[in-house]
Order: sequence, then C-alpha cells, then structure tokens
Amino acid sequence: MLLGDRDAGQLQAPPQDSAESVFSDPAELAASGYTMQNKTFNPHYLHCALRAIGVTEEELDGESSKRATQYLYESEETPLEIMSPYFVVAALPLSGILIAISNYSPMAVATLEELAPESLPPGFPRLRHWSDIAFLHWQSITLQETHSTQLNHIIRSSIQNHQTLSIVNKVLERNNVETLPEWPGITFDINTEQAHALLGTPNGSGIAFLLFQHKQQLGHKTVEKVTMFYENNPSDLHRWPSLLFHLKDVCPLASED
Repeated sequence: MLLGDRDAGQLQAPPQDSAESVFSDPAELAASGYTMQNKTFNPHYLHCALRAIGVTEEELDGESSKRATQYLYESEETPLEIMSPYFVVAALPLSGILIAISNYSPMAVATLEELAPESLPPGFPRLRHWSDIAFLHWQSITLQETHSTQLNHIIRSSIQNHQTLSIVNKVLERNNVETLPEWPGITFDINTEQAHALLGTPNGSGIAFLLFQHKQQLGHKTVEKVTMFYENNPSDLHRWPSLLFHLKDVCPLASED
C-alpha cells in the first residue's frame, strides 16, 4: 500500500503497468448484472466501536446508519444448484466509515465448488471482488454528499471465513488470550507481526486491494493499525470476530506515479 501505482501493478498476477482497478463508476454494478436491494441494518452491537472512532450520536441516530445495501448477482447462465453471489455493505459517510456486513463472492463460490478461478460457472461477472464492490458502494454513497468525504475506517463485521478465523485464533493464542474480548478488543500497530497476519487474511487482503487499486479516487492511503474485537450480540452463539482497519494518508513520495 506504500508502493507507487506502477510498482503495485507489477506485484499483481499477471504483472500490470498500473494497479488501478478498471471499475470506478457505480453504474458498473447494474451493468455487470448486480441488483441492488435495501436492507435494514442495526449497528447497535457496533455502537461502542463506532463512538470510539468518532461517530456522533446524531449520525448513529440518523437514517443512514440504519441502512445497508445488498448487491445480488443472478444470471440465467449460472447453474441452479450454485448459490448466487452477494455482498452486503453499509457506510457512514460523515465519519468516513465503510462496513462489510456479509458477502458470498464469486471467488468464494469457486472455492466452495472447488473450481479454478479461470473456470468459474458460466455467466459470472468480471466485477467479482469485494474490494471493487465495496469501493463502488462507497463511491455511490459519497457522490450524494454535498461535502468532502474521506475514507477513514473499514470494519469487517462478524467474520465467518474459515481462513480468517484460523489466523484470528492463532493471533489470540500467540498473545495468550483465551477469548476474544469485546470492544475495545485488541489493537495491533501495522508494523507488528499480528497486524501483518490479519491484513494477509482473505478479509484483510480485500482492504489492501481496495486501497491500492482505487488511489485516484481515495487518495494514497494505508492501514495504520488493526483492532480485533467481538460484537456483543446475544444471538451470536459462535462469537464471530470483527476486524477494524484504521486508515491514514500516506505522504506523497518523489517517485510516486
């Protein structure tokens, strides 16, 4: 995330001249076959975390804090036995917060069906990564705002990805913590081994891709620290972990593209 555009592009597979995503216009969601459905979102279990990172009571009580959007992909070409991919996201634009509530991406479909990414079911879209969907949602929300908005925090809420859960458990074990605590949880500076491990999970790597593939719109940002915590939700019998990624702006480098 600290690399310039060209250097970051060279790290992709296959290497590219630029890391910038080809998806920048929210209209591409509908054009790619996604339907948008408004969902009721109750961030009550996140209130302690949200207040701590600067969300005001006015914004918490506002209508925007109670709305989420589901992007559902359906295609007549996709076999009926394969579950349709979807992404559910919410945003608090005044405070610069993006919340990933749940998702079942086309790439997750490929993993579940034991398919190689290049052999995804017929009809699956090129617009298939959480990082692009989340950015386009953020763009669609912030374009409606009359004042400047900055993306400051990203929350991956109640994570159920098995690979991420395994890393979270290893981080807890390494820190001699038996049970993931509620907010304020445990915070790791990005220079620590624990933060690198969390950023390298499927849920964390999506954050990295979002930041370095959308620099033109978001500015040059990086992750400053990562907080892992449990949302105190009585209906959650599994104590799914949540990850909060704190972002900061990067000072421009002389070699920056």
